[in-house]
Amino acid sequence: MNTHGRAMSRSSKPWVHVNMKTGRPKGHKLSEETKRKISNSMCSKGCWCKGLTKETDTRIKGISDKMKHPKPIEFKKKMSVVATKNYALGKKLPVGHSYGRAEWYTSPSAGRVYLRSSYESLVARWLDSRNIPWEYEKVTVVWTDEQGKQHTYYVDFHRLDLDGRYCIECKGYDSDNWKRKQEAFQKKFPHMFLRVVITQEDLNCFRNRRS
Repeated sequence: MNTHGRAMSRSSKPWVHVNMKTGRPKGHKLSEETKRKISNSMCSKGCWCKGLTKETDTRIKGISDKMKHPKPIEFKKKMSVVATKNYALGKKLPVGHSYGRAEWYTSPSAGRVYLRSSYESLVARWLDSRNIPWEYEKVTVVWTDEQGKQHTYYVDFHRLDLDGRYCIECKGYDSDNWKRKQEAFQKKFPHMFLRVVITQEDLNCFRNRRS
C-alpha cells in the first residue's frame, strides 16, 4: 500500500525494471507458445552476417578493425625495455601464467603460493606432509640463451632444511634452454644440489612419500 492507501502495481515499484516496449517487468516468464514464436521468427530471419566478409561489407570491416587494436612501435619498444628491466631485477611471472593445472595453495611453511602445474602441487604437498620447510621461487639465476639474451630462471622449490643446500625443479620436458639453466645454476651455486622432477618415475617418488 502506498501513502494514499492505494495498492501499488508491480510495474510501478521503483526497484522493478520494465521493458519499455511491452510494459512488462524485465525477467517476465514467457509461455512456451511465446518462446516458440520467438524462435521461429529468429530462424526465419537468419544471421545478418552470413556469407559476408570484411572485404565485401563495411560493417564487418569496421568490427574487424576495432578488434585488432594494433600497438604503435613506440609502445612495443617501451614494453620491451620494461620487460628487460624486470628480468634484470628478478621479478616473477604474473599470476595466471601456468603450464597446466595451476592453483592457489596455502602451505603451513611457505604460506599462500600460486603453483603453476600439477607437478608443483604434488611436490608442495609432499614437502608439507613431511613437515619440511620450504620457499617458492626465491632462488634466482640469470642465464643466457643461444642468441646471447639474458633471462632470469626461478627455481621452483628451495628446501630450508639441510642447511638450505637442496632445491627441487619441476619440468614437463627437457630442452636445450633447460640445460643452459642447469649450467648457470651449478656455476652460481656449486655447493647446492638441484633435484629435477621430469619423468613419471620422478613423480612416483613423491606420490609414494619416499624421500
